[in-house]
Amino acid sequence: MISHVGSLLDAQNVNYPITGLAFNPINGLLYGSTGNSVASTAAKLVTINPLTAQVTVIGSFNAGNVGNPSTMADLAFDSSGNLFGVGSIGGPQLYSINP
Repeated sequence: MISHVGSLLDAQNVNYPITGLAFNPINGLLYGSTGNSVASTAAKLVTINPLTAQVTVIGSFNAGNVGNPSTMADLAFDSSGNLFGVGSIGGPQLYSINP
């Protein structure tokens, strides 16, 4: 069964295109990576409230080129709570991310 939680919006009603999701096994937070098609929301690490879908920006990934930032195509946590991402530009690149 699928149920709609809500649109992926921040507190100012800005919509965020999400490319990857991962739950942190240590603190239980749901993290997401944003696409890089819209400059204002490009290549950012965010948290997402799984009950409301509200997005909170953590910060930019600062990976790839300045004019064409690399977002993370997907995210994953290991059992110790370390976050990893697969970069979307310049071929597959593995990144360690400090949330």
